[in-house]
Amino acid sequence: IMKIKFDYKSFVTIVVLLFISIALCSIIFLKLHLIIFSHDDNIKTFYSFKHSFAFYKEVMQKPWKSRLFACALAGLFMPEDQIVSYQTLQDEENDYLTKVNIRDYNLFYLRVGIWTVFWLFLINLLFIILRKNFSLFYMFGIFTALSFVYIPDIYARVYPWDMPSLFFYCLFIFILAKGKLKWLIFILPIATGFKETVIILSLIFLVWDEVNFKNRIIYTVLTLVLCISLKSILGIITRNESVFFTMDVNFDTINNALTNVLSLFKGNVYNLIFINAGTALTFFMLPSRDKYILCLKVIALIFIASNFIYGNIAEYRIFIEIIPFALYGFDKVLICKNEIKLN
Repeated sequence: IMKIKFDYKSFVTIVVLLFISIALCSIIFLKLHLIIFSHDDNIKTFYSFKHSFAFYKEVMQKPWKSRLFACALAGLFMPEDQIVSYQTLQDEENDYLTKVNIRDYNLFYLRVGIWTVFWLFLINLLFIILRKNFSLFYMFGIFTALSFVYIPDIYARVYPWDMPSLFFYCLFIFILAKGKLKWLIFILPIATGFKETVIILSLIFLVWDEVNFKNRIIYTVLTLVLCISLKSILGIITRNESVFFTMDVNFDTINNALTNVLSLFKGNVYNLIFINAGTALTFFMLPSRDKYILCLKVIALIFIASNFIYGNIAEYRIFIEIIPFALYGFDKVLICKNEIKLN
């Protein structure tokens, strides 16, 4: 008769880690109440697809329409028959000023909170599986950086695609640490339907040392084509004016980039230095010649540059995707320098 040996220590460790994960999720859930009603777009983005697909295509602004997977899945978390009415104010960009009125605002907060911590808990599980004995480093690192996002201010927002996008960036790090990069060919196109920023993660294939240079190019191009194709299909389905390049490139874009740069001299440099709880800036200071870390730095630079062009750098949440880059870099360079590989 085979005797099954019960590993009590390992069991207790998992229980402790899961309990702390739930506790951290609970704190984020409570912090959401500080900003959940900060802008009408919070309600619109969560409820638009729930109302109907036609409604979604009508009220969702162009740059966000292709984030269909996030909005559709978030709609499953929203209760039925909550939209009372909506109004669109007359303006040159009136799609940005659509106000959705709902019946129960407390119920909205509850459901968005569940949506948010659902993704955060999955993220914590990833790192418990990846680095059980050091997973607290990742969990507290992500929690601390997210706390920046939920500071009440005029730029605070809660959108359906933010936490799923963070999850996919964490899953990307998980796959990179496990050395299973082929999975990205299938995962990144799916993730593109949640938020198109994941497309730049395809660049990691260029430094994949397990395959030759020709195959690196093939994997990179193939993944890019799949991601671009899916985003284009979603653009067609949602009847977007621009099928792939949903962010306008015009004088306003240049003006936005200049405004972001000039804002650094007006106080926003403080925000940029300490963004993601300081992990973004210090990640670039890591002394490492590791090709994967260097590639992550290049991807992060592209990501930050695009935020300067299209985003508002005073809005903390637009930087959260690169949180796992920094934590992985700190882990690999500072914590695991004497280990052969992450386990």
